[in-house]
Amino acid sequence: MKLRFLGYGNSNSERFGESSAVLEINQHTRLMIDCGHTALKAYQQQYAELPFAIYITHTHFDHIGGLEALFYQAVFQDNLVKLFVPAPRVEALSRRISEDLIALAEGGKNFWDAFQLIPVHQAFWYQGLSFKVFPSRHHAPDFCFGICLPGYFAYTGDTKPIPETLNTVAPNRELIFHDLSVHPQPSHTYLEELAQYSEQQLQRMWFYHLSDDALPLVKSRGLRCVADRQVFEFATEAKPSAAYIPTVIDNVPQKA
Repeated sequence: MKLRFLGYGNSNSERFGESSAVLEINQHTRLMIDCGHTALKAYQQQYAELPFAIYITHTHFDHIGGLEALFYQAVFQDNLVKLFVPAPRVEALSRRISEDLIALAEGGKNFWDAFQLIPVHQAFWYQGLSFKVFPSRHHAPDFCFGICLPGYFAYTGDTKPIPETLNTVAPNRELIFHDLSVHPQPSHTYLEELAQYSEQQLQRMWFYHLSDDALPLVKSRGLRCVADRQVFEFATEAKPSAAYIPTVIDNVPQKA
């Protein structure tokens, strides 16, 4: 099982691509996390097919902007894409991308004809795996929700510091993929706020959602940053121990 990053930049990044990752459960089964404009293109470049399951953390366009293009491709190929969406964000997602009754010039298709919408609350199942869903702190309550595969990883989505939440959903061994900004601002964690985390949590963190100018400063602090198409490989033969460390494979652009 692998987690492969397709992009690791913020909404203004031109170099790093919009933040998105793909959990490769096996050779043919994958779960995409967020689907911005550049993320959809990166997915197709990597796998030469459309995504068939996506988890959406929240409804900003750098996280959902690829869904419109995915609709057009999926509906003409008769694909049905599973779309796992935190229940509090279902209405907002529907309003942002599916209000127009004329989805196709030819008519006869609704936006949701291309998707199987699966509202999720605290947890959901996919391919025999039980994922946790947890609230982050981005703009407002119930706006953004991270995803965790217990024993393996937690992915925060956009967030201010949430040490207590991560202590609950990812207490021991999980890698933590965490939003980071180098400049103080109200909706994303910035460098000085990392002091709110314990050393045990920081040692398990990899940072993403970076601005184009962020890398030198972040690395000068000794922090680990996700790289383009970076892969984290998890052993799945047995439940990982508290000391379990996944294999990290840097910059692997080849197709899975």
